[in-house]
Amino acid sequence: PTARLLFAAPAPPAAPSLFTLGGLDYAPLPWAPLPATAAEASAVAARFRTRFPEGKAATLAGKAGGRDAVCRALEAARFIHLATHGY
Repeated sequence: PTARLLFAAPAPPAAPSLFTLGGLDYAPLPWAPLPATAAEASAVAARFRTRFPEGKAATLAGKAGGRDAVCRALEAARFIHLATHGY
């Protein structure tokens, strides 16, 4: 990197934003759904909303948590919580 890039003014902090993922439908993969992960993702989002009432929280679950939707949500979030229990 050039010195210009190293000493450039930092971008202003983004508004707090969170993306949580849980309760996925893993089909057609042979993995069973993990129902507790939906509750975990919801609980994390609820705590985020309490701490950052002006922030934005998005949660994907079930079939809505497909690859393209997750990639879009990852780009838009400052904080991320993936409740997948190791998958």
